[in-house]
Amino acid sequence: MSITGIVMPDAVIKAFEQVKLDDTLRGIMIAILNEELVVDRLIKEEFDVFINSVIQDEVPRFIIYDFMVPNKSGILNKKLVLISWIPMASPVFERMKYAGTKTMIRRSFPGVALDIHIEEREDLTMESLKARFIKDHRINL
Repeated sequence: MSITGIVMPDAVIKAFEQVKLDDTLRGIMIAILNEELVVDRLIKEEFDVFINSVIQDEVPRFIIYDFMVPNKSGILNKKLVLISWIPMASPVFERMKYAGTKTMIRRSFPGVALDIHIEEREDLTMESLKARFIKDHRINL
């Protein structure tokens, strides 16, 4: 349970496991609706296509996305990344709920390699994420 009192339902954990096993899925988008975590969407699109078609500027969401990252030998490996999209344009109470639930989300999903908090739309692009990965985590995408 998070400090907000929100708990992790089995349906969200099952969706996360599905993303890890199903190569046609790239990720999941999780919302807090009526004080409960729900799977808002299973993601099949490339990152920028998904972001540009689905994400709203005022609506926070958690996104777990499966990026393909080359290792030192050049072999592509999956890296699950938790993106906490908590835009400054969203209401304060919503931002507080998402921020207070983030740690519980992170702990509920073993295998998530990186955790990134994003508040500004211009930071929610593949190019911006690449720059952050390289700078903060020394990972090339």
